[in-house]
Amino acid sequence: MRPYQAVASGFLYLEAPVGKDPDQRDYIVSNEKIERTGFRPAYSLEAGIRELIKAYTILQARQYANV
Repeated sequence: MRPYQAVASGFLYLEAPVGKDPDQRDYIVSNEKIERTGFRPAYSLEAGIRELIKAYTILQARQYANV
């Protein structure tokens, strides 16, 4: 199960085939170097997704959220 599925059961992810991206760079990164220092994130991916859902819910409730 993907992390977003655990917290957003109604979430629907769609990809549309729109052609080939001319920029073929790969942005997959490794955490190996920072993890060797002993660093561990304070929050899980699932916890971060929960916070984003909470923030968007609050922002949607306000007509002028950026004011």
